[in-house]
Amino acid sequence: MDVSLIKECYLEQQVNHFGPSPGVFQQRYFVNDVHYDRGNGAMFFYLGNEADVTLYVNATGLMWENANDFGALVVFAEHR
Repeated sequence: MDVSLIKECYLEQQVNHFGPSPGVFQQRYFVNDVHYDRGNGAMFFYLGNEADVTLYVNATGLMWENANDFGALVVFAEHR
């Protein structure tokens, strides 16, 4: 996969979802929609481990190998 086609994005998240939150943080995630078939395609979602999620974006071949066949949107979220 050409990593220049992967978009790095951020989503503002509450630190605590179960009560009063002491603040927010920017959760990082990566999206690739090159093979996405809107309305018919799947979404392949990878929830990262405790390491930098870019390690998995660059090394998780199974998702990239199957994205075209499934018309999939590929999303990698960084673990917090």
